[in-house]
Amino acid sequence: VSFFQQSAVCVGMRLQDIMAMSSAIVWTNVPRDAVLLEAGSQLQGVFFVRSGQVAVLLPAVRVPGGSCSAQLNALMRQVAVLGPGDHFGEDALTNGGIHEVTVVAEA
Repeated sequence: VSFFQQSAVCVGMRLQDIMAMSSAIVWTNVPRDAVLLEAGSQLQGVFFVRSGQVAVLLPAVRVPGGSCSAQLNALMRQVAVLGPGDHFGEDALTNGGIHEVTVVAEA
């Protein structure tokens, strides 16, 4: 619960709601360079970074309704690096259920 109390996404939430959310979380370790989200993919959920870092990449070419190919991945530019307490994946909640960015584990 203390992890979520420190997260910006939980600012203003009641402790009861934070506790309910934290009970629904599944913690997973991922290897370096693992693709966690791919631009153009369907909504997979909201993710929280507990430790390490992830790179947020924006495709140079928009890929509506389909995932990025390996060729398009080469055209991506890094727009952010997220660390402990940060979250990602919520972009699809306001984008018709489609993720706009690719997120890759860095460390």
